[in-house]
Amino acid sequence: MNNLSAELDSQREVARQLRCPEGEGGIRTATGMEHNNANMIRKTLDGLEPASGSDVLELGFGNAAHLNYLFSKYRNLRYTGADISETMLVEARNIAAVSDWAPRTRFLLTDGKTLPFDNATFDGAFSVNTIYFWEDPLAYAGEISRVLKPGGCVCLGFCSAQFMEKLPFTQFGFTLYEPEQIARLMMAVGFGGVSNTHFEETITAPNGVTVERDFYVMKFTALLG
Repeated sequence: MNNLSAELDSQREVARQLRCPEGEGGIRTATGMEHNNANMIRKTLDGLEPASGSDVLELGFGNAAHLNYLFSKYRNLRYTGADISETMLVEARNIAAVSDWAPRTRFLLTDGKTLPFDNATFDGAFSVNTIYFWEDPLAYAGEISRVLKPGGCVCLGFCSAQFMEKLPFTQFGFTLYEPEQIARLMMAVGFGGVSNTHFEETITAPNGVTVERDFYVMKFTALLG
């Protein structure tokens, strides 16, 4: 195998683990994501700003270590996490088991296409760095709209296409977006009340390179329920 083929295989594996962490490599990837995305996750949660007593849904919970922050700041919540990774389901439950917030959480393995909840179940929802992997973005956005109560909000944290396309692994299975594209997507399924906040930070990318990145937190309100 030549050097180019080896590098492409390496980048493919990075992309695969980011999409759906699996095994020991997936656990390491999730730990890295938790570190690199900590600020983005906090900004996304603070953008959602769930009210006391809310039922909150997260799409793509990873190892769920960030719930320490969620429940330290927003104490009286009920949390549901949906993820496509069996490895992350186990990791999240293990982390929850030694926490004081476990009784207020549930973690579910889902197919990444539909959400196994009744209409108008949640007051709010959030997701960080998962939108690149939605197989049918319009249908999945519609599922989010369906399970939110009228007036409920969803916050999406993501990096722009302009930044992401500089990372070599994003050529493998990533769909990249600019904020205006996400706005059109979410509004097409009945969301309104759009807000968009831009941030900048320095991180170590999954391929080990230190980079300056910008990211966005977009908030949408469910109008249809």
